[in-house]
Amino acid sequence: GYYPIDPGRIYITGASMGGTGSAAIALHHPDLFAAAAPLGGSHDAFAYSDVKRWGLRPWEFFLAEAYSNVHWGSNGAQTPMYLVHGKKDGPRFSIALADAYRRYGQEVELEIPNLGHNVWDLTYRDARIFDYFAGHRRDGWPKEVYFRTARMRYRKSGWILIDGADDYSAWTTAWGRFIEDERVELSTDNVKAVTVLDPREKMGPLSVRIDGQSVGTFGAQDGRCVLLPKNYPKVRGEDSSRGLQFHKAEDGRWYPGSAPPCEGLCKKPGLAGPLDDAFFEPLLFVYGTGDPGEARLAKRMVARINPPRFATSVKWEVKADKDVTEQDLRAHSVVLVGTPLGNSILRRIMDDLPIRVDEKGIAVGDRLYPGPSAAASFIYPSPFAPQNYVVVHTGVSKRALFYIDHLPRLLPDYVIYDGSSWDRKGGRFFGPRAVLEAGFFDARWQLPQKGATHR
Repeated sequence: GYYPIDPGRIYITGASMGGTGSAAIALHHPDLFAAAAPLGGSHDAFAYSDVKRWGLRPWEFFLAEAYSNVHWGSNGAQTPMYLVHGKKDGPRFSIALADAYRRYGQEVELEIPNLGHNVWDLTYRDARIFDYFAGHRRDGWPKEVYFRTARMRYRKSGWILIDGADDYSAWTTAWGRFIEDERVELSTDNVKAVTVLDPREKMGPLSVRIDGQSVGTFGAQDGRCVLLPKNYPKVRGEDSSRGLQFHKAEDGRWYPGSAPPCEGLCKKPGLAGPLDDAFFEPLLFVYGTGDPGEARLAKRMVARINPPRFATSVKWEVKADKDVTEQDLRAHSVVLVGTPLGNSILRRIMDDLPIRVDEKGIAVGDRLYPGPSAAASFIYPSPFAPQNYVVVHTGVSKRALFYIDHLPRLLPDYVIYDGSSWDRKGGRFFGPRAVLEAGFFDARWQLPQKGATHR
């Protein structure tokens, strides 16, 4: 059955890990919740001691921002936030998020009781949190919308829907406002395509300006942008959920309609990396059985990376390569663990991948990384079904597979490494651990022209 839920009065709250998550969900989906109450969350990766001690590589810096709620804080104009963090529990994380809210003139309350980690007993006692929630209702169609995203799985706020980015390893921003219900102005950064959903009760002609360029006057007909003559009469009774699509061409100018279809492999929302983006998809983990010793190790590594994070209960299906069907390969994003000699599925597609492995080493474009403990982890569109991912964890020898479990949590599209010299494992970032090469593929899933090498 259905519950009588008022869509303008949906709220979110959580404690500890749930405090981090409730803030992240609210800021990634800023048009969904009327208010949020994160308790005792960790909102700023830059506040961790390991980051302060070792610093970050350029691609790690972007990942740290994307992982930190404080860098999404500008999305909170429509989502007031009530933060609670114990004084004895490092409240700097919640202070940083509150400061980000205030920096943008957004509504926030911060409570720091003289407590440790457990602030939820106090906050939830006698349903006290609902005293705060009751005073807030979401505006479903605000006249002004600002949205900033580091991952295109999160690309909608209010009446703005970002359909594509120029660079998927950078922040993407769209700001827009309706003026007198007759024209809309958009300013974008790193946006390649965008849809304007029309929130007006009466959908007359709409004049659109994007990045200072007058694109024209439009009406929504069958979900397409239609350029209207100056004497076009007002349209009444049209479906306000329809959107007007625009795209930026190679000449840098904006044009009506959706972007032309991409030829070949192109990044797009839901297929843009980085490595952990695959965990949003139906996954199948596959370990190789070509060598008994490798099979035991690969199966062990699969168990260590599935599930992907501490305290998560989800687990995906695991199969030996000899048991995988063609339907499996078409229906899933596939995580392949093993060497090309040991994993028959990886061996089958190795020539279709941008990073290749054989007994000589790991080839990344014209760069070769030799040695029995050289390893590679990367994400790429699946050769079996290009709308899905393939994730590869491999190495020059089975010895290299042992270090898969030593990788940190936040990784770019690809990383080439030799874990034999590492004196630590796991964590959020590499820190002092040497990396042979790592980075992001470009918008067409090509390797960068020059490798970002860190030793």
